[in-house]
Amino acid sequence: MRVKYFGELYDFLGKFEDLVIVRKNEVTLREVLEEVRKLRPELRFFEERVPMMWVYVNGKWVRNMDVKVRDGDVVWLSPALYEGG
Repeated sequence: MRVKYFGELYDFLGKFEDLVIVRKNEVTLREVLEEVRKLRPELRFFEERVPMMWVYVNGKWVRNMDVKVRDGDVVWLSPALYEGG
């Protein structure tokens, strides 16, 4: 599963995207984000300072972290004030 970073998060991590391996056919978005935090521990530091993050799955804004995602989906993480510049 691809996880993409935008705005200040991209600047902070120095990466545009990571590949997250999920071992089940279907997992919750919450589980994916925990895997991202294991891969990028510095994400927790960023989240403490920028507590509001927009999360998209396949281009659709998601507020429910219990939504199911599967291999092949794309998750986008962006600080709430990112304007795409």
